[in-house]
Amino acid sequence: MHFMGAGGAAAGDIPGCEVTRNNAGNYDLKIWGKMPHDWIVNLSAGIAGSGISVERGTARKVSAARWEGKFELKPAAFSAPPERIDYLRLVRTAGGKADGRAFSLDDFSLRLPTPSRDALSLEIRANDQTGFLGAFLDRLSFFSLFPEEMVIETTAGKVFDRFWLKGVGGQPPSEAVVTVLRRNLEGLRAS
Repeated sequence: MHFMGAGGAAAGDIPGCEVTRNNAGNYDLKIWGKMPHDWIVNLSAGIAGSGISVERGTARKVSAARWEGKFELKPAAFSAPPERIDYLRLVRTAGGKADGRAFSLDDFSLRLPTPSRDALSLEIRANDQTGFLGAFLDRLSFFSLFPEEMVIETTAGKVFDRFWLKGVGGQPPSEAVVTVLRRNLEGLRAS
């Protein structure tokens, strides 16, 4: 077990994390606290750069910049030991996120914000590869779109991820941004 920062959800804005080995032989990363707007892009890229895959996970914004997340990590034979990684440093480090990694999507679905959920909903399906999540989130940040909540799932080499996205400042994206994003995602569909 590995702890960093102040204790769990009661700690408020102070970032912290906990890494434990689970029954499947993988590792569970719990992370919480006040995070920069691009924290998940940085974290995903840093985890991939360590040779570790994010198998599944959830994260949600619980207040202005405060997040709670849990991710299942699967290390490769050559990866850094997951319990020795400084995840809080990764969330603040932009290094490696814009590596130009190519990827394609099998399919995607966009749902516009509604009065009951004022975030853009995006579901994607794709073949998994190390670094996919970080590369995809980096692509979204190019459009100034950042997750408010996400559900990550990888099964049998297939990614099924769901994101609820807002722009900088927590505003729903404009129709123009949604149109450009849709065109870009259509261009990423596998032939």
